[in-house]
Amino acid sequence: IFAAANFSAQSKDFAAGICNKVGEMIQGLATPVDLKLKLIPILQHMHHDACLASSTRQLLQQLVTSYPSTKMVIVTLHTFTLLAASSWVDIPKQIQLLLQYLKNDPRKAVKRLAIEDLKLLANKTPHMWSKENIQAFCECALVTPYDNLKLGMISVLSTLSGTIAIKQNVSITPGTATTAARPSDLIRLAQECCYHSNRGIAAHEARSEEH
Repeated sequence: IFAAANFSAQSKDFAAGICNKVGEMIQGLATPVDLKLKLIPILQHMHHDACLASSTRQLLQQLVTSYPSTKMVIVTLHTFTLLAASSWVDIPKQIQLLLQYLKNDPRKAVKRLAIEDLKLLANKTPHMWSKENIQAFCECALVTPYDNLKLGMISVLSTLSGTIAIKQNVSITPGTATTAARPSDLIRLAQECCYHSNRGIAAHEARSEEH
């Protein structure tokens, strides 16, 4: 598995040749779950061309739907993210998918993974965050009852602060309709965090506002 991952990362032909076989093994009923979990990360290397990346993304979508256990969802979602980040294919769709899991999946481990992967995409492609993405993310940050998750989300916003993602998504052009993140939500989040009883959250928000 280690050798297959390394060869796939370096060789387009090897990656294309092994992709279907890896997919068949992952989806095979006879394949133990532990082996599936080791095989799935190989798919992050199927980024050598847009066609291969797109077909791999379709496979990952099937996997995350068919295998809803926590470990499978976490490994598949993270592989999804790494593939998108390497191939630059469907990054907006990946941001949306992670936001859906952050909002709707009740498991803290899945939410934590979604936040970590959103942080990765905030670092790599802040210009691909849409107005709707910023709005949805602010809403999640406002309603989460978990301090550690809120701190993670503030860290993502801190990464985006000062970039085009925040600048273009809080601006409103006179005379035009906008779906930008409501400034009131950003302000509410900033105020809530600045005066938060958790010093880590308050300190992180203070650093964000410096940007």
